[in-house]
Amino acid sequence: MVAELALDPNSFRKFSKTCMALRLVDAGEAPLECLNPMSSERHLIMVRDGDIVLSSSKGKRCPLYQLYSDIPLYVARCTLFKDGIITTIICDDRSLRKFYRKLEDMNIEFRIISVRRLRSGGRSGRLSREQLLTLMIAHRIGYFDVPSKASIRDVAKVLGKSPSTVSELIKRGIKNLLTISLGISKEFNLEERMRRRG
Repeated sequence: MVAELALDPNSFRKFSKTCMALRLVDAGEAPLECLNPMSSERHLIMVRDGDIVLSSSKGKRCPLYQLYSDIPLYVARCTLFKDGIITTIICDDRSLRKFYRKLEDMNIEFRIISVRRLRSGGRSGRLSREQLLTLMIAHRIGYFDVPSKASIRDVAKVLGKSPSTVSELIKRGIKNLLTISLGISKEFNLEERMRRRG
């Protein structure tokens, strides 16, 4: 499932002292994007001008981390505006129900914008959280732009990983995305299909 929700920012006001993203919104920096709200170590926040800010507070104290961390889901988007938070999550039906309950338990008002099924290409076509985060950050800082605004080293620096590790994560992530979205698998053999036609 891919679910997009609008979260009421007033529900998060009590957390603004412990969350750098919420403090930046209060300071007028909205819209901004929390690039890795599921990380317990550090949070990367992209502000309006495209700069990436590293949160100095522990992720475990962040309300966004508390919201996402103990449910098996991927956070594809977490954008904070002055008047709301838009989040897109990828998960199964059961995890989505748990997420709704978690929102209610945390007294966070929300509105469902959309929910749709995601076609899966089988077990080998699943994105790991690390692949998804790497692809999201690479996309956000301009790695996939033409001409490219960021290098593999830039992505690696943001993630605190080696360029070779980031390169592998991007390649595997793109492969898995293609497997999921197009239904392409190892069994797909173009030469064999061409022979059958001919």
